[in-house]
Amino acid sequence: MRFQLAFFLGSLALVATVCAQTTPTDPTTPPTDPTTPPATPTTPPATPTTPSLPTSPTTPPASTDPTASTAAPSTATTTAAPSGGGSKKTKCVRHFDRKIRRSGRKTKVHRNRSRGRRSSRN
Repeated sequence: MRFQLAFFLGSLALVATVCAQTTPTDPTTPPTDPTTPPATPTTPPATPTTPSLPTSPTTPPASTDPTASTAAPSTATTTAAPSGGGSKKTKCVRHFDRKIRRSGRKTKVHRNRSRGRRSSRN
């Protein structure tokens, strides 16, 4: 649970920093518009998100980010933990064992991985 929360906050901080970096480029392109002075006061509220960068050391597992930019918004909406091509999400499947009766979820990892042609993307 903490792991999912850390990744969610890390991806949120990443999105916030990307948005903070993209907004200063917009006022430079149309300097003559009268709507740009209201746009500049919106950037200082975006800067307090930059102190969340010390929490970004939780994101270096996402340093292998061929899909990090696309997968980060999807993790914000779903409960999938991996944001940057790390470990695969394990499906929670309840095992009906006759010997052991325990409550709670038991994750199934062994058969979750794809086989065959997609072995390079396991």
